[in-house]
Amino acid sequence: KTINKTISENNYLLKKFLRCKECGHSICVGKKTGRNHSYTACTYYQKYSKFKICTSHTMQYEKLEEEVLSQIRKLCEEYIDRKNFKNILEEENKNNNQYDKIKSQMNTLENKVSNYDKYFDDIYLDLKKSNISEEQYNRAKIRLEEEKKELLDKINELNNQLSNTKQITNEEKKYVKFINEYLSFEKPTRELLALLIDRIEIDENKHIDIYFNFKI
Repeated sequence: KTINKTISENNYLLKKFLRCKECGHSICVGKKTGRNHSYTACTYYQKYSKFKICTSHTMQYEKLEEEVLSQIRKLCEEYIDRKNFKNILEEENKNNNQYDKIKSQMNTLENKVSNYDKYFDDIYLDLKKSNISEEQYNRAKIRLEEEKKELLDKINELNNQLSNTKQITNEEKKYVKFINEYLSFEKPTRELLALLIDRIEIDENKHIDIYFNFKI
């Protein structure tokens, strides 16, 4: 018996995610006549079943959904644990003030460094105008160069502190947010699933492969 197409698929959480592993076409969901449960079927097989193209890929939908959500939850938990994102985000929140403080120090030092070019121009102009002697100019030049180098060394040190801070990308943060939202719901919405997964492939032996929108 084929799936009754008068049954609406709007309430099926996995609608539009299901794909046939063998032929690549979508897998629809509906109820067979006289059955209480919903079932899946390869749309390509349904259309060309008499030509024996592809296979039915029939599964009880309710069990499939339970299995898929369980797999996604497990993979998401493993992803969070493996990447240690929870600790990273907590540490990042703690270090926000320190990070801003270091950036502010760097900006102050960089502004001071930029002023040294003006100082060099000023003493050179004084030399040309005979306001200072060449000896005075050389002493001032050496002193300014040493001070500028000290500032640059401090900037490099602060920059190393920032670069050594363990951070995650904005893209990763986005998916961590979606994953945490998913894990907080007993049953997520289709919209939330769409943010996490690209498709779910089912083969003729009822094996399930879940493809995420990010590298899992």
